[in-house]
Amino acid sequence: NELVGDIVKSVASGVNGTVFTYGQTSSGKTFTMRGDDSKSDSSIGIIQLAAKEIFDTIQKEKSSNPNCECSVRVSYTEIYNEELRDLLNDSKRKTSTSLTIREDKRG
Repeated sequence: NELVGDIVKSVASGVNGTVFTYGQTSSGKTFTMRGDDSKSDSSIGIIQLAAKEIFDTIQKEKSSNPNCECSVRVSYTEIYNEELRDLLNDSKRKTSTSLTIREDKRG
């Protein structure tokens, strides 16, 4: 909740939100975002926690306002070796898109 609680609250009120992780290879970015496959509460990732909070908020809103309509769109991407990958695509269809890295006058 400390890490992305404000973003989740904003998303629940209709504002776009982004969680961005970066760091060296093997520094724990994927574990932080996805957690691991065990069902332990201490190993749940930010994605699962945020999704649960968003859908709990939608459920509360729909219970107080049955005519409420909600739409949720999610993307989960990775930039690795200057290639953009859609991590929600199944592995058989996983595609990469080359990115052009641009710098401004300041580098």
